[in-house]
Amino acid sequence: MSLLLLALGVVVVLLLSRLRSPWPARIVGLSGLTAFWLLGNGVLTGWIVDFTQRGQTARSIAWQPDSVIVLLGMGMQKLPHEGDVEPQSLAYSRILRAVQLYDRCARATDGCSVLVSGGDPAGLGKTEAELYASLLEEAGVPAEAVIKENASRNTWENARYTARLLAATHHGPLVLVTSGLHMRRSLLYFAHFGLHPAPARSDYTAPFPSWFPNSYNLLISDLATIEWLGIARYHWYNLLGRNQAPVKPETETDPSPDKRALTLPSAQ
Repeated sequence: MSLLLLALGVVVVLLLSRLRSPWPARIVGLSGLTAFWLLGNGVLTGWIVDFTQRGQTARSIAWQPDSVIVLLGMGMQKLPHEGDVEPQSLAYSRILRAVQLYDRCARATDGCSVLVSGGDPAGLGKTEAELYASLLEEAGVPAEAVIKENASRNTWENARYTARLLAATHHGPLVLVTSGLHMRRSLLYFAHFGLHPAPARSDYTAPFPSWFPNSYNLLISDLATIEWLGIARYHWYNLLGRNQAPVKPETETDPSPDKRALTLPSAQ
């Protein structure tokens, strides 16, 4: 996206130059080059990604019976040589975080479960829920403690179908596991469907400071921008009436007398 905007800026500068408007062309060109440089060297990118992730994690969770850890999918990829399907590389931190939280929940109370949300939007023949669930079970989460939501193709459907699935069963408090950059938008969508989970980000994204622009800083600035565009689209669709009406929040479960507040382990 940042490279596309840079190319668009070059086109605008060339058009202004052809129209014999040198000063506007210089201003646009210098502004675009400065923005590209600050994004690429991490100065502007650092502010954007930090603001996107700020305040998106709970410092403690009061584990109660039947707590549900909701794990959002991060995509899959088909290996070109082996032919197997694996999670995208950035998905492993989410899976690890879910295992970590399940272990702490299971030691604190009974009935803990992990709900894995993700379908097969790429048509790879296996859903994210199925693939991630198998990895959770390999890591020690009991198969009977894993719930699969196999239909969703994006974050909006993650929230929608998770709410539908949970409405059909008794459950305790919810904990949402996803990436730091993705958490703000995910919580917004889940709230729309009446769910207010405690956030537990699986990672924190930060730029690599450098004198010269690098592709990693441009990539994470693009990822943060996509999140804010998704948030803006949500509010725009609400204004146009294209989103279904927000669901009334669930009635909170009465605190259990044996609940224990546990400090979340820091996300690495």
